[in-house]
Amino acid sequence: MKNLLCLFLAALTSLGIAQEKYEFQTDPKTGEQIVVGVYSRDIMYFPDWEDAYFNYEVDEIAADELIPLTENIKILIIGAQWCSDSRDVIPALYKVLDYLSFPEDDVEVIMVNRDKKGLADEVDALGIEFVPTIIFYRTGEEIGRIIEQPFESIEKDMLSILYEPVE
Repeated sequence: MKNLLCLFLAALTSLGIAQEKYEFQTDPKTGEQIVVGVYSRDIMYFPDWEDAYFNYEVDEIAADELIPLTENIKILIIGAQWCSDSRDVIPALYKVLDYLSFPEDDVEVIMVNRDKKGLADEVDALGIEFVPTIIFYRTGEEIGRIIEQPFESIEKDMLSILYEPVE
């Protein structure tokens, strides 16, 4: 199955469909191949990630409150294929984003190795200590992060990050 996934992703890349900049590296702890670098939501097609997506139940009440707050928002996800928190949180986040019809172009995923490094220096300045780290930006300025696990839920943590009090 892993070989089929690798062949599928390689075929997409060779056709120019996938614009990611990633490579497969050997995880020193498990010996398995992991994705490192700029990736896309294709990560959802890793079998255990796909299950987490379909099993997550969106809090529709909280998510509906998010809809007007998502304008001018960009999301940067720093995750790791080897990380159990990433396998739980990132698919759940995508389920919420799908519910919100959040534009895929406004989400970037960088997968890191166990040293929290991507392919280049793309995460060095971000101070990433734990994965996943989900960083929210409004008009180019960082406004908040979800680190490892949400405090309450993805939807409620996003509400507290995205809510702008009227001054």
